Amino acid sequence: MFSLKDIELISRRFDTAADFVHFVEFRTDVRSLTSFLVNDEHQNLLQMIQFAPAIYAIRMHPISDEVLARTVESFRQKASGELLSSPEWRYGLVVDGMIARAHDLDPNLAWNRESISDPAEVARFLGWMSRDRRIKIGKRMLSKCVLSESTGEPQYFSHFQKSRGTVAVYLASGEPREERLKWLEFLVTYAHFKYGAKQAFGVSTDAGVRGRSYDYMLTRKQLQPENIEYLKTLTDPFDDSNEQL
Repeated sequence: MFSLKDIELISRRFDTAADFVHFVEFRTDVRSLTSFLVNDEHQNLLQMIQFAPAIYAIRMHPISDEVLARTVESFRQKASGELLSSPEWRYGLVVDGMIARAHDLDPNLAWNRESISDPAEVARFLGWMSRDRRIKIGKRMLSKCVLSESTGEPQYFSHFQKSRGTVAVYLASGEPREERLKWLEFLVTYAHFKYGAKQAFGVSTDAGVRGRSYDYMLTRKQLQPENIEYLKTLTDPFDDSNEQL
């Protein structure tokens, strides 16, 4: 049972769908181990933090000590409210913006007419990112925007989530919008091939940090054999460090 005050605090600290669902699952795991009081959610969350190492060790078995420590620390920052006051938090707004803009497309643009549902699918995937994941993606995306503006060259990175079979590509470029989309189409196709993903999507935006225009691409179709053979002849545009997010 939660009071409205409890819900307000919980939804502020666990402010994405992924984080809120994770909180509910965690609360279910520990509810038989301790007592929680209504209208005292701050203390309830501090109790949950104490149980985090044991709960995660069981739920994520087998898990290394390093990954366990990172997972517990991530939960602690959210549950305590520390993440909300961190200057890093604002980077997550970049992904929030991608989600919001995906539902506000210009139908007069030729590339939106036949793939109007693709951005909604991309937004659904991004919507299930946790807050700390959004912060990492957003921070890296902003750095690519700044770098692209200063160099005049397209800047991008990929992120493969093996558990979901999905690879994402994020592109920043000062080129005309249609040229950006050609770049995005190539990068998403190559990432789909490289990681053997079930689906691949991409988000492109203009360089710099002032004003945003987003475009989206999604593909689930298996690559044709002739396309795979051609891609094999190309230099890999992605650095292995792209996966380390």
